[in-house]
Formats: sequence, C-alpha cells, structure tokens
Amino acid sequence: MKNKRNKILIKMFFLAILFFGFVEISEAKDLFVSTTGNDAVTYANNDINNPWLTVEKAWADAQTNDVVYYRAGTYTITAQINNLTSGASVTHTNYQDEVVTWESSLCDGAESDHGVIHVSEDNITVDGINGNWTGSEDCFADTGFFVMGWSAKAVSADYFTLKDGDWTSAKYGQNGGIVFAALRGTDHSTHVMIENVNIIGAGAEVGSINTSGIMTFQAEDWTIKNCEISNVNTGIFFNKHPSIASAVGGTIENNYIHTVHSALRTQTNNTEFTNNIFNGSVSMGYDSGPCSIDGNVGSDNNTWTHNTFTGYVELSSATRDGDNELVGTVYPVFENNIMPAVNVDIHRYSVAPTYYEGDYNLWPPAGTIYVYEGGSSAKILTTFRTFLGGCPNDDNECNSLEQVPIFAGGASLDEIADFALTAESPGYQACADSSDMGADISLVGIDAGEESDTTPPSAPSGLSVS
Repeated sequence: MKNKRNKILIKMFFLAILFFGFVEISEAKDLFVSTTGNDAVTYANNDINNPWLTVEKAWADAQTNDVVYYRAGTYTITAQINNLTSGASVTHTNYQDEVVTWESSLCDGAESDHGVIHVSEDNITVDGINGNWTGSEDCFADTGFFVMGWSAKAVSADYFTLKDGDWTSAKYGQNGGIVFAALRGTDHSTHVMIENVNIIGAGAEVGSINTSGIMTFQAEDWTIKNCEISNVNTGIFFNKHPSIASAVGGTIENNYIHTVHSALRTQTNNTEFTNNIFNGSVSMGYDSGPCSIDGNVGSDNNTWTHNTFTGYVELSSATRDGDNELVGTVYPVFENNIMPAVNVDIHRYSVAPTYYEGDYNLWPPAGTIYVYEGGSSAKILTTFRTFLGGCPNDDNECNSLEQVPIFAGGASLDEIADFALTAESPGYQACADSSDMGADISLVGIDAGEESDTTPPSAPSGLSVS
C-alpha cells in the first residue's frame, strides 16, 4: 500500500512539473519595437533593451496575449502583413506617451493583395498608434490599411480593436477605407471596435461614394464611437449584405462626421445610431438588393436617437424597380433628433406600411418630408402626423416641433461646439427627459472618449524613454 501511495505521489509530482512548466511557457510577454532595434533578436531575448526594428516582425512573431510596445518614431511598412503565424489577443500600443506612427504606401497588386495589414487572428488591438497611408493613388477595389476577411490569405478576424490614434489616407478606391471588412467565403467579421480615432481622407470628392473612412461589408455587431471622420467621400459605409439577411446589430455613437460628400451610407438591421453629428447626407436602406430581415430591399429595426443632421436624409426609403414598388425599410425608431432643413425621404415609394415610430424631433420648416400616399407626396409636420395616425391617440411625432434650431455657431458649423443649441433655441431642453433635441456635444468626438487603459511597464533605471 505504501509503495502504491508513493507511486501516486511521484506521478502527481511530475504532473505538477508539467503543468507549471506549461503555464510558464505560455505566459504572456511584453515585447518592444524601436527605430534603432534589430529584427535578428529572438522572441525569447526581446525586451526593452533588445527591441525589434519593424512592425512586420512584431505582427509575425508576437504570441497569444502578448503586448507589443512601440518606442517613439515613424515605422514604414514595406511588405504586406498577414499575421497567420502570430497569436491571438495581441495588443500593439505606443510605449507610455511616446508618439508612434505607422506609415505605408502599399496599394497595388491583385485583388487579394490590396491593403497593408490583413488581420487574421481574433482579439487584435491597435491602441495609441497613428497611421499614414501615403501617396495619392487609386487602389481600385476592396482595400484598407486594415483589412479583415477579403484577402485569400486571411480569414475574417473577430474582436479587432482600433483606438486612440490619428489616421490619414491619401489612397482611394471603389471600396476602401482605413478599416475595411468583407465576407470571405461564409465567414464575416464580428464585434469590431473603432473608438477615439481621427480619420482624415484624401478628399470629399475623391474616388467614388464607396471611398470611405470606414468600410464594411457583411459585418455584425460593430461599434464605432467617439470618432471624427473628415475629408473623405463617405464617412462610414456600414453595409448589410443580403447573404446574411438576419440580425446584424451594432452601435454608431458619439461620432462627428464632416467635410464629406456623404456622412453615412448603411443597410444594417437592429443597429443603434446614437448622439452623432452627421454633417452631410445620410442614406439608410437604399436599393442594392435584398438585405433586410424580411428579405426585401431596405434595412429594418434600426433606432436613431439624439442625432443632429444637416444634409439630405434618405431614411427608410424604397426606390422603384421598373413598374414595381419595393418594400423598403420597416420598423425604424426615430426620436430626439434635429432634422435638416432639406428633404427627408421616409418610405417614399413604397405602398407597404413603414411601421415608423418617432417623437421629440425638431423639423425645420424649410425641410420637406416625403412619404408615400397614393404616390410620392410632400408633407409638413402637421400632415405627417396625420399620415402616421394622428394625435393625441398616437405618439408618433406628437411632441415634435416644426421650428428652426438656433445653434451656438450660428450659420458657421465648423466644429463640434458650434452644434450646441442656445438657451433660446427651439428644442432646447425640450425632450421628455428635459435634454436637448439633437446630439449632446459634450459626448461627441475624440475629446469625449475614454483614454487608453493599457499600462506600460516602467523603463529600467537610467534608460532614456525619448
């Protein structure tokens, strides 16, 4: 019996050694990259005193749960990155408050070779890094500085995060942006977070309407919040593709989009658009094939709350298909917004019910509301209420106002602060909870976003951090 017990203890001892040895081997590591580093440094020897030289090396060799710290400087990416050999859950970030920029001029090549970084692993984070996509050049179709799910070399990575950085692009193309995601086979990118990022494009009239700051096809549960997007044809193209006509979800929140041809183009379902300043046109549910939950043209069950619009809004509109009337978007909720003093299309050409719900919106009388009533017709707010069922028996638009907002910036709406309502303005503290109609500017933009929560390790005593 004693010998048997000893054998059991010995076996447990060796199992413990194997277990703790495995834990030690798989433990996350802090890695470093510097403009004076050396890519010949091994993974095991990489530390703050022995950093790598290139972004390419870090994306290729970092392992699961590692944090890669980049020292101050500009890093030029000369070869396309596809992190098929690295681990998941890797964070790439700047060291302490040092200014770090990734730049690249990569663009040309076969369709599957477009873009700079093809993200192939889940839970990758890029935090506190600036980027510059250099060279005014047409990159044709389906490209981005970060690409998920399009390259033949990559699958669609989930839970990608891009936060706290300034990203500029001189590139443009048919479908593209700083972040680009599209279906690859039956896989599509989910749960992506883009937060506190400033994106500046090549020009509002450069490229096509699909040249975007952020471009997605067939993406689900994305969050884009506290970003500023400007100088690009379309700020956000948040597309819902017909091959996944189902619940999409996602949140577009606290963004400032301006100096664009179009602020937003989208076909998503079950998406929340909250507290944004859309200083440009917005198109929801336009005709490009069936993409809604019911399988028709349009997109369904979206909620718009506390947004400020300045340009043409195609909300829940359907277009004609020959002699047929298309169903369009249904079940939109639209509350506490400031509408533009231009046309708004709401189910303009469809004979089907809209199931529209809306209230506490500010509608400037210069704007025209278009809905279907035996044909395309123009309506002011009073007749719009009647079309929706009337008041007080129906809550639709019963507490909305048909007046002109008075913005702090007057006629000059050049920055976020200009979009605040003055105390004399219609819509000021006029919502059910006494908040202002339109966006709460204290929550909009990068300055209102959260700071990075990544805590870098301290530099060894006597080591310069410059």
